[in-house]
Amino acid sequence: MVERRSPHLILGLEYGVSADDVAQAFARATRRLRAVEDPTFDQEDLNWSLHQLEQESEGEGRLLEEFRVPADPTVYALPKDDGLLQPPVEPLARRTEPPTAAELAEVEQWAALDELAEMVRRASERGLPALFEIRPEEN
Repeated sequence: MVERRSPHLILGLEYGVSADDVAQAFARATRRLRAVEDPTFDQEDLNWSLHQLEQESEGEGRLLEEFRVPADPTVYALPKDDGLLQPPVEPLARRTEPPTAAELAEVEQWAALDELAEMVRRASERGLPALFEIRPEEN
């Protein structure tokens, strides 16, 4: 189960704060914890939050559970025309000859045989009787 608690919310911090700000917020929250009779968070929550934010500030990894939505959702809107984020399509030149009709027919035949073999395998896994058996060609 994924935890749904945020270390920023527990310590009352914004995203991207410095390690000094994290330490100060932890100290304030610890003092607040002692002063309040029925606190929302306990010392274990504060310790967990401190650890998470210290790891985050050291660059050891971001919390994957946290997803932040920007205040201005238009930053994700892509321009309608071609540009840096939407380069135009550039077709590549063909480097091989197109297949012949005989080659296409052979590929279709092998694909049909593979599909038939898969159907027989599934039927035998389910305990259905096989009406025929596919054997590899002997050369």
